[in-house]
Amino acid sequence: MRKRVPALFLAVTTAVVLVGSPPCAVAGIIWDTGPATGGYPYGWILEGTPGFEQYAAGRLPLTGPVVLTSIEGWISGASLPGGDISVAIYAPKSVYEDLPGDLLFRTGSFSVAAGAPAGWYGIGGLSIPLGAGQYFISFEPTTPDAAAQMPQYDWWPGGYPGFTNPMPSYAFYWGAEAAWKGRGGMYGSRVGMRISGTEGAEPVPDPGSTLLLLGIGLVGLRAWRRRRN
Repeated sequence: MRKRVPALFLAVTTAVVLVGSPPCAVAGIIWDTGPATGGYPYGWILEGTPGFEQYAAGRLPLTGPVVLTSIEGWISGASLPGGDISVAIYAPKSVYEDLPGDLLFRTGSFSVAAGAPAGWYGIGGLSIPLGAGQYFISFEPTTPDAAAQMPQYDWWPGGYPGFTNPMPSYAFYWGAEAAWKGRGGMYGSRVGMRISGTEGAEPVPDPGSTLLLLGIGLVGLRAWRRRRN
């Protein structure tokens, strides 16, 4: 007579295999605006002075799950003291207001040296899981004396080239008014960002959860064997 393995054991071990199997994912650039063409003072100043903070954010649309691995901004320390900067990720404020709302993630800090030339500055080694939707990526100084700039040169109507691939929209935080706004003034309407990640990737399962599933399956198999004997 053919003996059947209990359904509980089969179901749990199948779940373990599925949970532990890597998804079909593609790593690469998620969004790249290209570098800005301008320099100081044509851009948005990132400022850490309490009560006068200034941040710059761009909206990132995602059509599917992504795990972000690095976030960079086109930043300069020219004519400024530089300092430490972090990256914050926000959900949109509402479907009616194209501005940052609730804070979702904040990275550690990276440094921009005083007088540093414009270039890509940011933080790598990240593993930030995001689902399909809209997000704001914001560059924010983390020390009171920090000041750097995110240059841009498309403020003059028809006069200068802008980014090759600007983000759908931007927002700028004015600490003096404690509010996000859709424009950064005459010299800060767009800034440069380069965001990398793995598209189609889901968060890595907790090893403890996988072992728990396997343990449940083994317990079920042992009980089945006892009943059979």
